[in-house]
Amino acid sequence: MFECIGLDIGSSTVSCVRYLSDGANMLHTLKSVSKPMPEGEHGVYADIDALIAVVFDALRDVIDGHTRKIDFIGLTGQQHGVLLADEDMKPLTPFYSWQYVAPAEVQARVESQLSDAGLTPRMGTGFGALAVAELVTSNPALNDESVTCLTIIDLITHRLCGRVAADVTMAHSVGLIAQDTGTYDQRVLDALGIRLTLPKLAPSGTSVANIPADVLQDLGCTDSEVTVCVGLGDNQASVLAAWTVAPGSITLPKPRPVLVVGTGSQLSLPGPGRAERCRNSGHGSEGSELDGYEARPMVCCTSAEIQVRAALGGGRTLALLAGLARQFGIMAGGDDTNTGELYTSLIDEASKFLASGAKPPVLNASFWGERDGAVNLGASGTMDGLTLSNFTPGGLTCAFIHAMYSEVLGAPGTAAQLRRAGTMVVAGRIPAAASDITRAVVCDIVGSDSMLISIDNTPDMAARGAVVAVLRST
Repeated sequence: MFECIGLDIGSSTVSCVRYLSDGANMLHTLKSVSKPMPEGEHGVYADIDALIAVVFDALRDVIDGHTRKIDFIGLTGQQHGVLLADEDMKPLTPFYSWQYVAPAEVQARVESQLSDAGLTPRMGTGFGALAVAELVTSNPALNDESVTCLTIIDLITHRLCGRVAADVTMAHSVGLIAQDTGTYDQRVLDALGIRLTLPKLAPSGTSVANIPADVLQDLGCTDSEVTVCVGLGDNQASVLAAWTVAPGSITLPKPRPVLVVGTGSQLSLPGPGRAERCRNSGHGSEGSELDGYEARPMVCCTSAEIQVRAALGGGRTLALLAGLARQFGIMAGGDDTNTGELYTSLIDEASKFLASGAKPPVLNASFWGERDGAVNLGASGTMDGLTLSNFTPGGLTCAFIHAMYSEVLGAPGTAAQLRRAGTMVVAGRIPAAASDITRAVVCDIVGSDSMLISIDNTPDMAARGAVVAVLRST
């Protein structure tokens, strides 16, 4: 038996979990710590030291009280974001997260440069390569081999053990990987004129280096050897955890669709891998099988690729609903600390409404928020099909939840894919009270009453996936 740590550097939260590995393919949670991320401005984090401090504080808290040797730290975190650092890995720029939206002229220029080079533009809003292109264009002195392009996982890895190694899931999320080869795409680098140093690539979960004694002392760890392992993207880490036979297991059955409800939502469908897909179709398209999906590499399992569709509706949508319940509770004479029961009551009423066979209103939402996390108070939506029978707390709550899941599950071809799979996992920030209505709403959108839907609302999903990646790599 030994202890290990999973570290998830998310968009809004840093989660750090200490597990006991029992040697029988099971992980047991010993201690979990969650801390809020510092605020960025439109997806840009200028105070990187504050971000690093939160991560190290979470590690100190979770290490405190450990009784067995801590064997390793597995990392995961938000994808797409980048920063530039000097030869000593000291940041030269702010951290540009996935929530940062590059100016339209930068996006247009990058698209034109790739097209002129005969490449298919495939960098959507939020890809780190767009921020890199903007940075090296506005400050050519940064475009030099002495400058390294890092993700947030890369930076934390270096702060822990003094070395850097990136896996293909994180490098791909920046937009600089050739997915068929799993290596940096020199064609893209040449087309964009990028001369930066990029971290060496290594399989996720493999060893980077041991943490030096002075860093261990700073973390309050009495062990002499703790290994930092190559991190992977939080999307793939969550899918990896969801694919296990049970929460805490590291045994992987056949891959299946996974809907993760985080700050937003991501639906991941198992795919054959780009190389096989291109052989079957007879061409070398960079696009994914389904319209509106992005092909991403997968690790540590039989599926070489996942097809991913992201949506803004997710955890923040449920938070809006909970906020509405709080306001009702306060109006009824409660306060901000005892209105949780009302939220549960709203969910219960929505479940009863859906079970009655009645049709809820259709909410056409456009006020979930912006990609950079900002709330647009001037945005508005519409509601259709409102009747005297569905203008009820249950009907309106049902419409709200239905709209959240429809945003990601309602894409063309998605329902057919899910019906063929016959099973899926819905995981993440789902209150226990919402499990039944989640199953009912998903089945309704997919158009199948026989879908086998597993709910995994354990809070440490991505962190657990990072540990699974390490244990399956050793």
